[in-house]
Amino acid sequence: AGISRYIHVHGVDRKVVRAIKTTRLSVAKDPRLCLYPAAMEAWAANRDDLKLIVLMRRIDHVALSLHRRKPWFARTDPLLEEETVEETARRRAQAFYECLQIAAAHAVPLRILSYPEFLDRYDLVHEALVAFGGLRWDHEAGRRTWEKLVDKNKVHVK
Repeated sequence: AGISRYIHVHGVDRKVVRAIKTTRLSVAKDPRLCLYPAAMEAWAANRDDLKLIVLMRRIDHVALSLHRRKPWFARTDPLLEEETVEETARRRAQAFYECLQIAAAHAVPLRILSYPEFLDRYDLVHEALVAFGGLRWDHEAGRRTWEKLVDKNKVHVK
């Protein structure tokens, strides 16, 4: 996540490309990868092993969530201070679309899970992370842990 944020703030340079190429990750959680086209381009162009698990969420819910926690998110996205929720939704939707276009152009394999619906569909999550993503864990032990951790009452902007 730090590399993509750095790209968003400073752009791509040799140091960034080297960091992307030498990062040893089997999985990285990085929402910026689908928000900042420059970050997607840098990763997709420099990692043949890149795979994406995209969590889709209604864009109006994304924008409303960002605006509800504006003091936190405005530090890395100063446009939030000036935009309406609708303007944020349009801007984020455009960036997301551009990121998916870049991923498609580089033939990056991806899986899409719908938020918050996937919270009730452990089998989809398991398939995405294990069969597609290459992680390893016992299916039933994972289900028990998932059922203990997931609390849909904590989902905001339903």
